[in-house]
Amino acid sequence: MDMRIPALISARMARLSLFKNVLQGDGDTVSPVSREMSRWFADLPADNPLTVIDSLGQRVLEISTSTGSANRKFRQLEQIIGYAEPMLKRLEQQLDQCRLPIDSASKQAANSADQLLKSLSEGYMHIVQALDKSNWQRRLNSKVFATSLLRSAQLIHRRAMVAHRAHTPGSPRRWKLFRKLLSMAQKHQLIDYSIDTRNPETLEQVVVRDCLMNLVDPVSLESAELGRIRFYVERFGHLAQLTTEQPAEHAKALFVFSEAPRGPTQLAPDQTLQEKEYLLDCRPLIERATQQLSGLRQGLHATKLGLPMVANEASYAFMLSRCMEQWSDAKSRRHIRRDYQPLAELVSGFDPIRNFLTSAAFRRRKSDKQEGVGKGLSVASEWRILDQSRSGFGLRQASEHTRHISVGEVVAMRPLERSNVHICIVRRARNVEDKDCELGLERLGGTGMPTSIDKTLPDGHTHAIPVLLLPRVQCFDGGPGLLAPVGDVNKGMSLLVAQQDGNVRFEVTGSFERLASCELIQLRRV
Repeated sequence: MDMRIPALISARMARLSLFKNVLQGDGDTVSPVSREMSRWFADLPADNPLTVIDSLGQRVLEISTSTGSANRKFRQLEQIIGYAEPMLKRLEQQLDQCRLPIDSASKQAANSADQLLKSLSEGYMHIVQALDKSNWQRRLNSKVFATSLLRSAQLIHRRAMVAHRAHTPGSPRRWKLFRKLLSMAQKHQLIDYSIDTRNPETLEQVVVRDCLMNLVDPVSLESAELGRIRFYVERFGHLAQLTTEQPAEHAKALFVFSEAPRGPTQLAPDQTLQEKEYLLDCRPLIERATQQLSGLRQGLHATKLGLPMVANEASYAFMLSRCMEQWSDAKSRRHIRRDYQPLAELVSGFDPIRNFLTSAAFRRRKSDKQEGVGKGLSVASEWRILDQSRSGFGLRQASEHTRHISVGEVVAMRPLERSNVHICIVRRARNVEDKDCELGLERLGGTGMPTSIDKTLPDGHTHAIPVLLLPRVQCFDGGPGLLAPVGDVNKGMSLLVAQQDGNVRFEVTGSFERLASCELIQLRRV
């Protein structure tokens, strides 16, 4: 027997095993690629994250347009994602902390993260499209194909989350891309494919999460609330279902998902699904949220309901209730907006508003002289009123030097050349173009009255708490309300107000909503 035969057989088997691993994407077969990418990473300027991210985006474009195999491109993109992840997380954290109007550094961070995520999602899409052209190649690279489908959707969704952090709605083109990925997944029976059994995320679940976030009007949320809703959707969003089956009934919480640029829309009566349309059924999610909300109101601890510790706060129940409404029924405007273009002064925050109302608020013209005007004006910024209705106003930034404003904050708005002041809440914010910002304000009521309410301390002494009395609040059906520092005013406390027809006493019935710098409290006349 020739002693060389076993050695030849062993060498041939090793080559076959190597070839098999390359095709399946397993093993340490890409060490040359790893070494090449590692050397390239080492040459990047680590002290300049934005430059690094821009360089990574350019490298992704080079990989996408190269002539290498799909397997090689896939592994290169995976390495780039791994390298970029810490920087992307830091940029996302930076955006979580930014306030409106967004400063140039935060805008640059958002743009850099957006461009890299866009390039990566397109890179995986190129792999999918290349493998889809050949059944043989797709079968040989089945894991690469399926994972690239999922990766592309994940990156598109993450790109939208970055946009929401910057108070922009995200690319309307993503719905068309999602629909294209879903069609490919259905074609090859990969709709339920997941990369990791420990984190069984599927393409369908990624699309559902993006739909759910879009339905809650994310540009209207302040960063902390946006993060809480995002966390809730990541944990429970899988309960909502995406299907191509025709609806058995027309009920609330049913939406039609297509490639339309506005995203999912409410299922209309007698509407049937058309080709390339999907039915989003939010009813199982709403059922779970209803149970959790009931548990919170009964005093159950948040962790027993599968919720984070922050859910023990009253504001979380209010947030969850609002999400349920938006996942059940698409919001529609209650009042017609009218075009309106004068300038207005805007003051943001509880303390600045109190100062403003006691100094500069009631001047009709800038030339008017008044004691303390300088103090009130120092916190005011100039905005243009785009439109108005009974329920609120739409504003656009009119000056480059605008003080920071956050969604969920109370503001006082006074149109120039007028003396009336509107107390409002910032409900929406959107960045437009490079330097401008638009706000949507919900009107609480007319001019507030700065006053104070006495609180008895444990030692028997009284402490005067500064408050802002609102005689007529729209969301209380014209009843009275109060703005006060968070937690300082409790149910049952009373406030005595001198009016023309005598003294009137109001009693606190409870906190209605927690805002950024204060809380809105409902009163009743006694």
